[in-house]
Amino acid sequence: MTSITCFKTCMHDNIANTLDIIDQLKSPVVRSCHIGNNTSNNWGLLTLSPNIQLVQYDHTTYGLDENCAPWLVLGDNGLIIKCYDHKGIEKPEQCGVHINTHIKNICEKKYNQHLNYGLFPQFNEVDLINYHYNTAAKLSNQINRSSASFDSREILNIKELLTNIFRTFFNLKRLDLIFDRWVLKSKKGYVVMLKIGTINYLSDNTLEIYTNTKLQVFLGSIEKLIEQFFSNIKIVHDRIIYAKHFQSVSYPWVTLKFSYLIPTIKEFTLDSVQKDYWHAGGSASQYYINNNIFVKEMNNLVSALIINKFLPKNVYINLIPSFCCQLFATNLVSLQILEDMISIWISYKKTNKILFNNIISSLAATDHPLNTIKLAFKNLDNKVISQLKCLMLNFNVNDINKLPIAHITNYPSNSYNKYGIAQHNLLDETILIPSNFKHLSWGEGELLIKILAETVISEYH
Repeated sequence: MTSITCFKTCMHDNIANTLDIIDQLKSPVVRSCHIGNNTSNNWGLLTLSPNIQLVQYDHTTYGLDENCAPWLVLGDNGLIIKCYDHKGIEKPEQCGVHINTHIKNICEKKYNQHLNYGLFPQFNEVDLINYHYNTAAKLSNQINRSSASFDSREILNIKELLTNIFRTFFNLKRLDLIFDRWVLKSKKGYVVMLKIGTINYLSDNTLEIYTNTKLQVFLGSIEKLIEQFFSNIKIVHDRIIYAKHFQSVSYPWVTLKFSYLIPTIKEFTLDSVQKDYWHAGGSASQYYINNNIFVKEMNNLVSALIINKFLPKNVYINLIPSFCCQLFATNLVSLQILEDMISIWISYKKTNKILFNNIISSLAATDHPLNTIKLAFKNLDNKVISQLKCLMLNFNVNDINKLPIAHITNYPSNSYNKYGIAQHNLLDETILIPSNFKHLSWGEGELLIKILAETVISEYH
């Protein structure tokens, strides 16, 4: 794979060293999860530093976001407490069903363009999206006194900066690097997100935008587009914070690559001397940054931002693979079990340094970790793996947190993805991090939790 010029995965970096750097940064490091059912790794990560903040993606689509599934309320171990369909209507027959089965059997594939924030179902007499966001906000405050945020809020906070970027990329005739989807409310009342097909620049100040189905969604000046974007983002903001209903929306939405860079662009304006930046990934982002198509598109965007002085030359974004932060306890008995597990892992690594280094280097370079983990599972000592599994099962008996959390998109096994403890069940709980956890590198932690997942690959958790 071709590596992204501005991204570096932290697989080989020591966790303690990374946290020392994070604690001294002027701005919090962003963990970019989604509004929905966030798994335990997010809350373990926040426990590690007061200078880490959740910024949640608020444009998730119905039926596709299997990691956080905002149209559901999950209980422990991925079992559904409440389910709502693409219209926001409750589906009681889905209660008690495992999310993996639900995702596999979901029949409304044609509704995958529908945005979840456009639904207004009630859960326990509270708006569902508002419930998900408020749960994350309470946990963030409880764990490290941070303020959970979301994309629309962050965008509104840097309106002037983004306005300058939009104008610049219009002049470059490269708005396609910023916007790749258009959000609108359909005639049937659904909020849908359509792919942008073409952006035509008609004059010095005018453009037209068509979807890939050749539907014209915009004709006007760049200033009109900017005003339309921010006024609609304010609608989304108010919908999430206040559960405020709206009559219509119509606006462009940013590319995944640009959304990843927004925190870095913001930090650069606050500290123009800074060269190294940090971003916390979850189960997948540290891998898809190695995808060749993603690499090419990201490099084009980064180059344009550097040339126009929105990013520094030789910028580096350190991507933290934080999925291993699920390794926490909520009581002293299970904490000791985790200490023992990590001690075995560290001891085994010391006598197999070349093997570990090769596996972790492979994880740092791949966009498809499954093959690497399958090979690693065959090459690691079966006795050590059995010891780790035994400790994990003992841990699960003694703690409300459950291991492992596992996630690979479109995995062929219906039982691979695992969700562990429901986030609302961590409210008022104390998260305890094993003292030797910080002795690991991020890659060693990543490998450990993926090996644990392999040991129970055919079991539902």
